[in-house]
Amino acid sequence: MILVIEVSIVEALREAKLATARFFFQRLLPKSSGHFAAIMAGKAPLMEMKEAAF
Repeated sequence: MILVIEVSIVEALREAKLATARFFFQRLLPKSSGHFAAIMAGKAPLMEMKEAAF
C-alpha cells in the first residue's frame, strides 16, 4: 500500500515537471530571442529621447 502511494506521488511530480517544461518551452523560451535583440540593440534608441519625454 505504501509503495503504491509513493509511486503515484512520484508519477504526479513527474507529470507536473513535464507540464512545467512544456509551458516554459512553448510560452517563455520563444520570448528570449526578442529580449536578446533588445539587449543587443543597446541604449542608443532610449538615450535619443529628450528628458521631457519621460
